[in-house]
Amino acid sequence: MVVAYTATAWRKLLKRPRGFTGVMPSAGDCYRFCLTSPSVDVVLCAPGDVTKLDENLAALAKDRCRPRR
Repeated sequence: MVVAYTATAWRKLLKRPRGFTGVMPSAGDCYRFCLTSPSVDVVLCAPGDVTKLDENLAALAKDRCRPRR
C-alpha cells in the first residue's frame, strides 16, 4: 500500500509563483492529482477547518486528473 502525505508539498504548491498568472490548484486538486497514480492507494490531508474539508471532498468528487498533451 502506498500512502501519499505531502500532496501540497507543505502548502508550497498552493502559493502563486512570482509572475505566474495561470489558475492555481486547490489542495483538493493536489490530492486528486496524487490519486491519479495507480500506485497511490491513500492520500492523507489535514484541512484547517470544515470549509476546507468540504472543498477537498468536492474536488475529489470531480473526474480524475488527465495529463496535458
